[in-house]
Amino acid sequence: MKQVWWLMLVLVVSGCGRNSDRGLFAPPESLPDLQVVMQNPSPKLGEATRLEMRVYAEERLLLPPVEEWIDPAFEVLDRSSEEKLDDRGWQRHMTFDLALYAPTNVVLFSNMELTTLNDPAHTFELPFTSVTTTATLAEEDTVPTLGNTDLPDFRGPEALRRRTRNLLLGLGILFLLLSFVSFFVWRYLTRPQPPPAPPVWHRIALDAIAELKTRPIWTEPDVDASAVALGQILRRYIGGRFGIHAPERTTEEFLLEVQETQPWPAEHQTGLKDVFVSLDRIKFAGERPGRDVLESLAAATEAFILSTAQSEVPA
Repeated sequence: MKQVWWLMLVLVVSGCGRNSDRGLFAPPESLPDLQVVMQNPSPKLGEATRLEMRVYAEERLLLPPVEEWIDPAFEVLDRSSEEKLDDRGWQRHMTFDLALYAPTNVVLFSNMELTTLNDPAHTFELPFTSVTTTATLAEEDTVPTLGNTDLPDFRGPEALRRRTRNLLLGLGILFLLLSFVSFFVWRYLTRPQPPPAPPVWHRIALDAIAELKTRPIWTEPDVDASAVALGQILRRYIGGRFGIHAPERTTEEFLLEVQETQPWPAEHQTGLKDVFVSLDRIKFAGERPGRDVLESLAAATEAFILSTAQSEVPA
């Protein structure tokens, strides 16, 4: 007896479900067939409404994209689709949650050619279907006027206002980010620069001597020009390294100032004096030494530069 009651309950529930389903979608009279139901045909601006659609056919159909048959005034918020194929044919149940922004018609499959997915494929058109919706204003979208009637102030749906707020908020955040980036770039570009490193005078002098030895006046050799160039290198090194600038002084005057200031240890003084005296004899006394003398003078100059490179400069 208990099993009979359970069976009756199952039949009642299943029958209610079929009746409810037939309340929305009646069985198709012929194939193909299209049935459409709009739950709320008069939504408020921006309010979601649901569009349900069923397509019946003998074979599976390739339906066009939603953007081709739903009016652009609608925004598709969500969608779902169910497909069923049995001995009675093929059907697809589609559900769309839409938001409406203007009074409009939803035109479905107007002059739209559809193709079956079975082999061989057939091409045909579904029946023309149009659903009419009317957007209404919400109470907060109306403002009082000076006249006897209230005219709607079309400020748009809440969704549009929310988008405007989000856009302004995004622009504000972008402006702040650009301001921060610009500030840090400006601070980086205007930061105090470290003082330039002092010249490495002994390296400059040694490189100048190496370059002199590659010039024709040294390789020919032109003794006078080589002696003048070597003396200039030595004087520039002493002037830059120790601050003794005497380009116009004679060798005696120059060596006298060096003796008075004592910029380096006394043991280097004799070697420097010998170099200057030898160079003066070539420049002013007309001596013409051979290559070996020039090489020895260059070696003595390099030795003096290396030995005084780390000497402390007097205050």
